[in-house]
Amino acid sequence: MKNATALLTPQHIQEFKKISGDAFVLADDESLNHYGHDETENLLYPPEVVIRPRTAEEISAIMKICNRDKIPVTPRGAGTGLSGGALPHLGGVLISTERMNTILNIDERNLQVTTEPGVITEVLMNAVKEKKLFYPPDPSSRGSCFIGGNIAENSGGPKAVKYGVVKDYVLNLEMVLPTGEIIWTGANVLKNSTGYNLTQLTVGSEGTLGIVTKIVLKLIPLPQYDLLMLVPFKNLDEAAEAVSAIFRAGFVPSAMELVEIDALKIVSSFVDSNAVPITDDTAAHLIIEVDGNNMDVLMQEMEAISNLLTQYDIGEVYFAEDATQKTELWKLRRRVAEAVKLIGYTIEEDTVVPRAELPALIKGVKELGRKHDFEVVCYGHAGDGNLHIRIRKEGIPNSHGNEEMTKALRELFELVYKLGGTISGEHGIGLIQKPYMDIVFKEANLRLMREIKKAFDPNNILNPGKIFNLIIKVTMMKRIIASLLLTTILSVHLFAQKEKEEEEVKKGFNKENLFTGGTVSLGFYNNTFLIGASPVFGYSLTNWLDAGIVVNYNYSSYRDYNGVLNAKLRQNVFGGGGFIKLYPVRFLFAQAQIEHNFIRQKYIPPTRTPVDKAKADAGSFLIGGGYTQGRIGRGGGPFYYLSVLFDVSNNVNSPYTDGYGRSIPIINGGLQIPLFQGDGKKNGKNRE
Repeated sequence: MKNATALLTPQHIQEFKKISGDAFVLADDESLNHYGHDETENLLYPPEVVIRPRTAEEISAIMKICNRDKIPVTPRGAGTGLSGGALPHLGGVLISTERMNTILNIDERNLQVTTEPGVITEVLMNAVKEKKLFYPPDPSSRGSCFIGGNIAENSGGPKAVKYGVVKDYVLNLEMVLPTGEIIWTGANVLKNSTGYNLTQLTVGSEGTLGIVTKIVLKLIPLPQYDLLMLVPFKNLDEAAEAVSAIFRAGFVPSAMELVEIDALKIVSSFVDSNAVPITDDTAAHLIIEVDGNNMDVLMQEMEAISNLLTQYDIGEVYFAEDATQKTELWKLRRRVAEAVKLIGYTIEEDTVVPRAELPALIKGVKELGRKHDFEVVCYGHAGDGNLHIRIRKEGIPNSHGNEEMTKALRELFELVYKLGGTISGEHGIGLIQKPYMDIVFKEANLRLMREIKKAFDPNNILNPGKIFNLIIKVTMMKRIIASLLLTTILSVHLFAQKEKEEEEVKKGFNKENLFTGGTVSLGFYNNTFLIGASPVFGYSLTNWLDAGIVVNYNYSSYRDYNGVLNAKLRQNVFGGGGFIKLYPVRFLFAQAQIEHNFIRQKYIPPTRTPVDKAKADAGSFLIGGGYTQGRIGRGGGPFYYLSVLFDVSNNVNSPYTDGYGRSIPIINGGLQIPLFQGDGKKNGKNRE
């Protein structure tokens, strides 16, 4: 994919090589393609250059250059993500943290570990385990994913049901901001009520607020024992119902995983394992683990849970007798995602609902599959309601950009929201879940998130276009127009001096200088269409200056609004304000116009069911210029004029922007009519 910014130059490459060394700045096709994908569907977005820095200081220097020249930067860990958070879809620079792979310190006295982000999660877990310490969050990809990526996505894993997710163990972070500054977000303490919690804000921010370079994690004592059993269910709904029943009975397993039988068959064949007995009447399995420091208590718990489950239609319960059998069972569970993807289940959704709603979610997913003609398998962390849904449909390997699948997924996420859940439990929003954020958040929520992003990243260079589209207006055209306006103002002064010398100036009010009229406006750009009408009333103050008021009505329609395929935002806009027109030469003018508008919006998602989205007020500051037949007050009229205006207010709600918040050109055709016909003279002379 060609870079959308086209800002990277050979000079930049040389600067990056001076910072990180020639061997760690890669621009060959093989490297770009390798770093242009992760585990998200079958998407590929190669960057323009890959940089593999070793220190925070190197990243800082790189970020300062990119921030200076507005070059997009995508941070990347191990490339195991499933939401497209590490895909450089805008090209630019990709920063890989793979060389930052050192565990810096294991503090046994305070039960903490300090590590760099490129350490593989399982390596970190094993290192602290040797010292009888425990870091619980264990995503299925723990053998390959980086701890830095876990921070970015707030990862969970099977043990989250008892021990929590990544955010529950992060004490402090060293981070490079998009501007290049290096900060620590907190302190290495267990309690901290000092200002805003930047540490927790950073966890789960998907690399959009900064690049984490050091991590301080809390540890806990390692449980001495664990027990594992596998329970086959003949009914998928009953397996989901049993999850809630176990907790209601007072048990808190250290893991509780659900695997639908189709997924289990696929992964068993993939790894060539017979560890799990599979019968024709089995619909799903629950993997249940308990851990602690008293084996007798754990045995009693497992026996009680097993007895509880006899109320359901289950098969023979299978107990893992030793570490080898436990390892084999967990290997099957952890490789489900890899196995099902290889046979075509490429679209994965990371839904989460209250655990008691799991049966309703599974039932709804199956109904959607029949409705939209796709195959689906379910598995996931049933203990905390986090269900992974894998979809396969002939000819559709990716949901991203596909209208048919987008419609189906919108229905899925609307069901999830109705059940009290949300659209991602641990994989993040990234690129592919972004179109569905409006299902779970109001515009006010998204506006707050955008403002936080702007505070950290004013130029929107760090992982731009992930989670949501940050509305950043095009500034180059504004600068050009502002420069022209300044030049016009200076030239006006000289022109006015000349007029003074040529004319005998009349003092006081001249009714012949009053005018009315109207403007028809048209704007179009980037899937945006606008049409409007504006009556005006004004007065010619001098030979070179008009001023007046304007009342306007606009209608606009944005297609693919905020990146959602085939979504629309329709707006009816009522407002008004004041304007001035400056005439540096006889038939040309510069114009500045200030407005305040009242906006009524209607959002139409791809499902075509209109939703009243919001009411908004917005100020606008339009500048531009145009051509006129003549000027009121100099005799004659009416006069036609044509102009082009741009909004330079940087107001995200302005009606004169496209669906991404970029200023669009507004073409105006208008008429000025004198209210009173005079003798064709102004200031004593006929100038036309």
